Amino acid sequence: MLDAAIVANAQAVEHYEMCRYGTLIAWAEELGHDDIVRFLTTNLNEEKAVNTKLNTVALRKGVNAKASSAA
Repeated sequence: MLDAAIVANAQAVEHYEMCRYGTLIAWAEELGHDDIVRFLTTNLNEEKAVNTKLNTVALRKGVNAKASSAA
C-alpha cells in the first residue's frame, strides 16, 4: 500500500505542475512571449511524460493491484 500511496502523491505533484505550466503558458501567449511559451511547453511535456510513467508503474507494474489485495 505504501508504494501505491507514493505513486498517488507523486501524480498529485505532477498534476499540480501541469496545471501551473498550463496557466503560465496561457499568460505568456497573451503577452506575446513566444520564447517563453516554447520553454514552458517543453517543461509541460516533461511533466506529462513523468505522469505517464507513474501511470505505468501504478497500473502495468501492479502497484495498485498489490495495494488493493493487501487492503
